[in-house]
Amino acid sequence: MTDTRPIYWTVSDFYVSYYNRDFGSIRGFEAVLIRRRPGLITGEMSYTYSIAKGKSSIVGQGYTTEWSGNIVPTFESYLDWDQTHMFVANLSLNLGNLVTSFVADYGSGTRYTRPEQGRLIIENTERYPSVLNSHLRMTYTFKVGQVNSSAYILVTNLFDRRNLLRAGHSLPSRTSRLSDVQWYHTYKTLADKYEAGEIDLNTYMTQVDLNHDGKVDQNKLYPERGAYLNPAVYADVRRIKMGLYFSF
Repeated sequence: MTDTRPIYWTVSDFYVSYYNRDFGSIRGFEAVLIRRRPGLITGEMSYTYSIAKGKSSIVGQGYTTEWSGNIVPTFESYLDWDQTHMFVANLSLNLGNLVTSFVADYGSGTRYTRPEQGRLIIENTERYPSVLNSHLRMTYTFKVGQVNSSAYILVTNLFDRRNLLRAGHSLPSRTSRLSDVQWYHTYKTLADKYEAGEIDLNTYMTQVDLNHDGKVDQNKLYPERGAYLNPAVYADVRRIKMGLYFSF
């Protein structure tokens, strides 16, 4: 794996070059089950297990770490795109003129780095929530006189799952739509401790109910939205589309 480093002519005159510095490894396996046509049910399903570790997730990570005055680790950490489990299904149900297609993919949460670690930062020790995308399409073909026609209904995000955009593979590596990762980590960790019984209700509520109305503040109930409840951290909600096709 490569990193970047500055080559100085003078204190203010330099250029940046690539060089071999880092290392990484991705290990895992994939299992695929395929049912080909013809048949009532056709399609394929796959499961992938993988572990991605390395010194850095992007070119320049070591350089920016040194530039900011931090210590470059000498050990492997989880990479940004590490996603241990992924399941994908693409199935069709064929009933004569009526064809129903279902597509879904599930992924365990990708990684993020715990904030406020000091100069030696261990990357990607924490996980975002898992992601489930699902879509359904039903198409019925028929004729109107000599015109080939079809009617369809398309449902995206079939289960109306609230997916974080950063949690899966919807965004490029090392980008995040979260308003404040530190805010998210703080109150997610606090909620996890309460659910695990590590802190009692009174201790929990004193930190998440600042207006003393007996309810968890909205920006702490949904910490992924940040202190100001940014709604743009989520993927699209369920949508239903219907239409007709005519082929002359």
